[in-house]
Amino acid sequence: MSSPESKFLEEMSNKEQYSGQWIAILGARIIASGKSINDVYAKAAKSAKDKTPLFVEIPDKNKEQTLIL
Repeated sequence: MSSPESKFLEEMSNKEQYSGQWIAILGARIIASGKSINDVYAKAAKSAKDKTPLFVEIPDKNKEQTLIL
């Protein structure tokens, strides 16, 4: 069974918009984005309250994807 966050990521059609950035996904929406994981984490922590978002780096064309759970 996949989480709502991973399902949203799989079905996300506008990944190019976030190329080279980190995003934080909670439920079926992006709650924070930016170039630095520290900044994205700080923004996400404010809006996520007691829930745990999925942090994903959307890679540039020649870079592998990094997932932090």
